[in-house]
This record gives sequence, structure tokens and C-alpha cells, in this order.
Amino acid sequence: MIVANTGIGIETSQLEAIFDCFYQAEGWLRRSINGTGLGLAICRQIIQGMGGKIWAESSGSNQGSQFHFSIPIDSTQLC
Repeated sequence: MIVANTGIGIETSQLEAIFDCFYQAEGWLRRSINGTGLGLAICRQIIQGMGGKIWAESSGSNQGSQFHFSIPIDSTQLC
């Protein structure tokens, strides 16, 4: 699954850090976007708990971002 946006983008050096608890791309003194910095950390814990993987891609500032995740499916458990 891929979720993409055309937002502020993410510097390539920060693509792993965005999954840390309380991480925010903007410094807290100059923030223009509200949030606690927990959303992606929670997503990673849930997806990894299901045996999956989540990662982000971005070409940098003002280039948008893409968030990818995969979760293994056991076909023997499907109806």
C-alpha cells in the first residue's frame, strides 16, 4: 500500500527519524503544523507487530512524500 501527498516533503537524511516517537520535521519553536509526533511511530509499531514493514520516500523539501507499507497475509486464514 502507498499513501502519497504533495506536502512539505522530507529531507532524505530524516526519512528514518520521522518514525521516532515525538519526532517533528519542524523545530518546536517554529512549527506551523500541529501534532505530537506520535502518528508514524504508532503506525510503525502496529505494522511491525503484524510482521510488516513501513517506510517513507521523498525527494526533499516541497516535493511531497510517499509512505509505503506491507503486511504479510496468510492465505490459509482467508474465508
